[in-house]
Amino acid sequence: MTPRDTHTDIVLHGQDIALPLGMTLPLAPEEAAIAADRLWQVRPSRLSSVYRRIALDGHRLVADDVDWQVGRGSEVRGPVLGHLLLLSGRTALLDQLHGPGADALRRGCEAAA
Repeated sequence: MTPRDTHTDIVLHGQDIALPLGMTLPLAPEEAAIAADRLWQVRPSRLSSVYRRIALDGHRLVADDVDWQVGRGSEVRGPVLGHLLLLSGRTALLDQLHGPGADALRRGCEAAA
């Protein structure tokens, strides 16, 4: 486990606590982007096995609050925190994502649930 993995865990678990309580946990988009980059990097590795798998092939994730994007295909835009949670298998902010690929992504998440 690297310091970036620890950072990612802290960011995610903080949101796991705050969001169900209806709270906002302040997080700079740049910090969320660092964690999202890490999750994108480990997707093909065994490190990603702790996260629920959501089919992201065929989608390009683009943050609209920080300079961050990954993938290829139909564009899905939204806050980087929404993308970070999605990359970790969490769908709590799925409704904040929009764009040409968002509906197909939502359907894929519902089918996988």
